[in-house]
Amino acid sequence: MSSINPNNINGTYPIAGQDNDSQGFRDNFTNIKNNLAFAKTEVEDLQNNALLKGALSGTTLNNEMGNAQLKGVQCLRFTDTIKDLSTLSGTVTVSWQDAHYQVLTTSGAITLAFTGWPTSGFYTTLRLQLNVTTPGTVGDTLTLPAAVSVGLETIKGASSQVISFATAGTYFFDFTTYDGGATIAIADVSRNRAPSYQYSAPVTNFSTVVTPGSDRVIFDPAGTLANGTITLPTGNVDATTVTVSSTQIITAFKTNPSTGTTLVPSANITLAAGTSVSYFYHASEARWYKIA
Repeated sequence: MSSINPNNINGTYPIAGQDNDSQGFRDNFTNIKNNLAFAKTEVEDLQNNALLKGALSGTTLNNEMGNAQLKGVQCLRFTDTIKDLSTLSGTVTVSWQDAHYQVLTTSGAITLAFTGWPTSGFYTTLRLQLNVTTPGTVGDTLTLPAAVSVGLETIKGASSQVISFATAGTYFFDFTTYDGGATIAIADVSRNRAPSYQYSAPVTNFSTVVTPGSDRVIFDPAGTLANGTITLPTGNVDATTVTVSSTQIITAFKTNPSTGTTLVPSANITLAAGTSVSYFYHASEARWYKIA
């Protein structure tokens, strides 16, 4: 509530046509001075604490709220600041205070570090857009700090704190914390939705190379085939799984491992109509396993 009191100023004083006590003048001047002092204090309080659309004359805009709450707010056209970290390799430090959405393009392996999280007791999310240029286990990997300890088991291509990428492309990861960055959870928001698949309808015996990043391969021949061969994809990350199925019998179905890897067991199989076979990649051995 304002301390300014316009009612303590006598607007009818002095009275025309008569002698007026000088005390009335002094009272009015004193009350005016006091009200101006109150106004100055209250205006400065607003200048220091109010949220503003633009900087006041002679000042720099600063809408830092110091974790003060906004309640009952309806937002329209709300946006987040974007921080482009540019093209980098090696150790990259990402500060939450710079932006909640940050973009990083790889020019080599990345070791990620975080800083600037809010204090413990406040929940927040930072989204990282990672543009991977050179995929594969020997290409651009993302090494996470030890604090990223929740959700790693759900991340495709993760082995311990290191994420490898099967294909070049754009990946999105959300990092969340509630204790000032001591514990960070990770979620992959660009993959593990609809599987990537490869489809073909061969009319004769075939030899097909599985495209990196494909989780499922579907063959739809017109009838039984005597032979069919696939070569498993290159640039694989740990725990990659490829499932192959056919709508018709492939009598002698052969699977070749990708270059530089092995496959066990490697014998030809008969792929019956409406069935599937799956292969699992174990990166530390550079080996594919037939698992179903």
